[in-house]
Amino acid sequence: MKYSTKINFYLGPQGSLAIVEFKKIDGLPGPPINIRLTSEEVENMVIPYGFSKKLTVDIGPFNYLVIFALLGVT
Repeated sequence: MKYSTKINFYLGPQGSLAIVEFKKIDGLPGPPINIRLTSEEVENMVIPYGFSKKLTVDIGPFNYLVIFALLGVT
């Protein structure tokens, strides 16, 4: 994550981070399966930067949404 060290600054103390990703299933639409991420892989990339996962939800047949909050924020 290129800008991950600045995310907390830009979001502020009550900030949330929302990530929309293609499900790790083969086929169109979307990028090749080898560069898609599971929700667990997204979590593993984001949590080390001071976030906790709030919600994961399917948003259609091809995508999911993960919402993170800064640690200590409910």
